[in-house]
Amino acid sequence: MACFFMFEGGGPIQKSYEGFQRSVLYQILSVRRDLIRVAFPSFFDCPWPPPVQFTSNRNLNQAFYSIFAQLSDNLRLFIFMDGLDEYRIIDRKDQYEPGELDVTYKNAGDEFWGQSKWAMDSHVEISKLVNSMSGKDNIKFIISSRELSVFEEAFSEFPRIKLQEHTERSITQYVAGRLEDEAPGLPDTNNLCKELAQKSHGDILWARLAIDMVVGCSLRSLRSMLDSLPSHLGGPDGLYMRMLQNLSREHQNSASKIFHIVLRAQQPLSLITLAFAEEGYLDPSTGELRMLRDDERSYDNDAVDRLADEMQQRLQTCCVGLLVAETGIATNSNTVETGKRVVFSNQTAKEWVRRKDIWQKLPGVKPIDDIELDFSLLSGFARHIKVFGVTRSPVLAWPSWRIRPDAWLLISNVMRYAERIDNKINDLQKYCALLDEVDNTCQRIWVTALKNHKPLHEDPDWYESKLPSLLKKHWSSYEPMDIGKPPKRKDFLTLTVQASLVRYVDVKLNKLSGEARRKKAQELLPFVVSPKADGISACAALSGDYSEFHHDMPDSRLLDILFEAGASP
Repeated sequence: MACFFMFEGGGPIQKSYEGFQRSVLYQILSVRRDLIRVAFPSFFDCPWPPPVQFTSNRNLNQAFYSIFAQLSDNLRLFIFMDGLDEYRIIDRKDQYEPGELDVTYKNAGDEFWGQSKWAMDSHVEISKLVNSMSGKDNIKFIISSRELSVFEEAFSEFPRIKLQEHTERSITQYVAGRLEDEAPGLPDTNNLCKELAQKSHGDILWARLAIDMVVGCSLRSLRSMLDSLPSHLGGPDGLYMRMLQNLSREHQNSASKIFHIVLRAQQPLSLITLAFAEEGYLDPSTGELRMLRDDERSYDNDAVDRLADEMQQRLQTCCVGLLVAETGIATNSNTVETGKRVVFSNQTAKEWVRRKDIWQKLPGVKPIDDIELDFSLLSGFARHIKVFGVTRSPVLAWPSWRIRPDAWLLISNVMRYAERIDNKINDLQKYCALLDEVDNTCQRIWVTALKNHKPLHEDPDWYESKLPSLLKKHWSSYEPMDIGKPPKRKDFLTLTVQASLVRYVDVKLNKLSGEARRKKAQELLPFVVSPKADGISACAALSGDYSEFHHDMPDSRLLDILFEAGASP
């Protein structure tokens, strides 16, 4: 028996066929370890690391079908798959045009949820995959999804249950419990519970949000409030819209900014990163970068905890519960915030917030430019780097010196958001100053960690030779790796070349003169023309969409800049 929950708001492996295969294979092989050799025969009796990545689509496909091709007589698999509508074609996403990725709606007044070509193609693909696998005698499925037409057609011949037709009693009990806890002594509670349950049409989410609104009413206004509640969630006149309209103008603008930052983010943000990003990259009172102003205050554990708690409270007050911070204990020792990622409470909320006509109905809400959002995200990750060391050291000494993987993930996100705006930003001076501060911050963290290190065993060479040697090295050469050695980088400029920060590199080279400029350009040239990918970063296990900078071919415009600076082929 195996199960898999598709989650569109999570990382790539949480909503892709690769993730489904990896999860199901793990569940099977954890119980039947004797099948590991059957699933992955090429990984036995061969050099390590293997020439092909273990989790490549080819290996996963071969493993999945090898098990059932060879053991069809004595192996049966029962798969529970939830959230089929949140499945996405991750490995071919780059083949779609931007317009095919955007969610569209039938018309401005459409109360139903939008779709994109990418999402619709994804739904067709997962339907075919399930049907093809369920045609085998030894595999059975129980699947769940929103009632989209593509699934209605694909699975029309199979028995089904409409959940909303069986939840009225449960919703009545839920409403009764909430009212008893939060509004004790309310008259005619039984009828109120039944009425709310009937009006919900079996939608527990609608019932929860409606109760949130009703509980705060006086006895005199409760009945009129209940009667006025829309019976649907989405659209420009649904319950979601009513909740936003009830906010003050200040909170509406805050909600808009928070929602759009979360939508713009490449992966779920932590509470701390989101808190910094929401503030924007500039201090409006001084016009200075917020990252530079952070040096004027000191962060300790209590300050960082307060920052996260205040952000969580803002999710409730400004975002009316449509955004939540995941709860749970981190299962990976390399990360401290797995349980504090900010995600949409459900897929319908995410699709609704994307609608442009929603925000146009709130005249006090100011539009937000994508470049401003990306710069705010860049600033949020950069400022998070500064406070990261409050909770634990950003640098690890064993088994070798390296940046902690989740700290490096913050650095890599700085590079990714910088790449988004590098060619578009108008305030080039502030942009370069922020990246310079990232470099300075990381080097200070590196040096401080080295100086504070105390060897577990007596090591006379540490203070005499090892420490002085490491202090001369640049932090960017200590990318954490699962397999292989990290790329050798002499300075931050090498990393920005690999991240294709064309304008930043141009500005920094132009600040050099004569022979120094030519030498630096020559030094950077190999990183542009022949990037090496000898290993696998430890960050790959933390983020399904992480790609090492040294795996990518940098922007070809860098060649023009380097040759102009005097580099020779």
